[in-house]
Amino acid sequence: MENLMIIGSNLANIYSLINFICDKIPNIRLNNIACTGIEAIEIIKRENIDIIILDLDLPDINGIEIINFISKNHIKKYISSIIVYTNQTKLIGKIIKNDNVFCYCSKINSIDYLVKKIEELIDKKKKEHTLDNIKNQITIELKKLNFNFSYIGTKYLSECIYECYFKKNKYNFNLSKDIYPIIAKKYNKKISLIGTDIFQAILMMFYDTDETILCNYFNSTINQKPKTKDVIIAILQNLY
Repeated sequence: MENLMIIGSNLANIYSLINFICDKIPNIRLNNIACTGIEAIEIIKRENIDIIILDLDLPDINGIEIINFISKNHIKKYISSIIVYTNQTKLIGKIIKNDNVFCYCSKINSIDYLVKKIEELIDKKKKEHTLDNIKNQITIELKKLNFNFSYIGTKYLSECIYECYFKKNKYNFNLSKDIYPIIAKKYNKKISLIGTDIFQAILMMFYDTDETILCNYFNSTINQKPKTKDVIIAILQNLY
C-alpha cells in the first residue's frame, strides 16, 4: 500500500482528486493533505510519504521551493516520488530534471492521465523495492560467511551475485566473459582487477571463518579456498 500526499490550495479540488484516485487505484491510501507550502514542508520532514502530488501554485511559497527544500536537505526517500500537477507549465523547465520529480501532468489533461502516471510510479517503486530486497539478502548471506565489507573485492562479489541472480540460467555463467565486464564497466576498472580483488576477499574470508561454518554453508568439507564461482552459486542457492 502506497502512502499518498496531495499539496494544493483548493481543498474542494483536492477531495475530488482523492475520491477519483482512490476509486481507480486500490493499493493507495491518503496519508496527508497540505494547502500551503509551509504546512507541506513540515509534513514532509516528519512523515514517510511514497507519492506526492504537488500543485506549484500555493498561497505562501511556490511549489518549486518545496522541491528545492527536499533537494537541499538530501531527503533521499523522496527521490523520483513527486508528480507535479499544475497549470503553470512555464515553470516545468525549472524542475523537470530534478531527481525528486517523477513527471509532471498538466491540469489540461484528463485526470485519467494523472492516474496512469501514479500507477507507473507505483510499479517503479515496487520494482525498486524488490531489487533492494535482493541486495539486502545478498549482504546477509555474505555476512554469514564473515566476509569483510571493508574490502572492495567483497563489494564486487556482491555485484556479481546480483548480476547472476537475474540471468536466465543463474547457475550457468562465465565470470570473465559474462559478469566481470559488467562490474568493470560500472566501476571503470580493468576486468582482471575485478577478479583479483574478489579472489583476495574470498581468501581472507576463508582464513577468517570457522571451518564448521564453511562446511555447513557449502555442504562439504572445505580444505582450501573455494573458487569464486562456487561461492556465488552457494549464495544464490540460499537466496529466497
